Amino acid sequence: MSLPYSTDSRSVSDGDPTDCLHSAGEETAIGRNLLHPRVVRFNVLGVPQPKGSARGFVVMKAGQKPRAIVTSDNKNLRGWADSVRYAAQDACGETFFDAAVQLQIAFTFSRPKSVSAKKRPYMTTRPDTSKLVRAAEDALNGIVWKDDAQVVAIIATKAYVDGPGGAVVTVTEVQP
Repeated sequence: MSLPYSTDSRSVSDGDPTDCLHSAGEETAIGRNLLHPRVVRFNVLGVPQPKGSARGFVVMKAGQKPRAIVTSDNKNLRGWADSVRYAAQDACGETFFDAAVQLQIAFTFSRPKSVSAKKRPYMTTRPDTSKLVRAAEDALNGIVWKDDAQVVAIIATKAYVDGPGGAVVTVTEVQP
């Protein structure tokens, strides 16, 4: 069975792929490193999906309280979000960021045969980079961090590649 993510590229600042909590340097009283922030890096294979607009409506059934239902525009979002979550769980293990973090994410898409690298070197078509980031941020809630409000800096790119698409995600603890 092929996994929807790559397990061979996870790493932390000291190069030990089995321990995402510690890196080389001076330890503090609570086990955090003052010289090197915690870093989690992983690959997600597949076609990145954007988080579109959510639509909400109220369902009212006789004899029951009204319920709010929220639906997504993108039917493929759930599969992509699951791939991101599985890759993050595999790479992070027990690592959980409870303070500010920086998110660096590079989305890659297979170049269509109709698009030459000379004619269109940059991916200036849909999906929007910001919507791709939103989908990834939401997928990482509760896995890597408590809430995506902890993300204080974002570096995001999207590009064509000659092979299969996916994403490379790096989450770095922000030092005060």
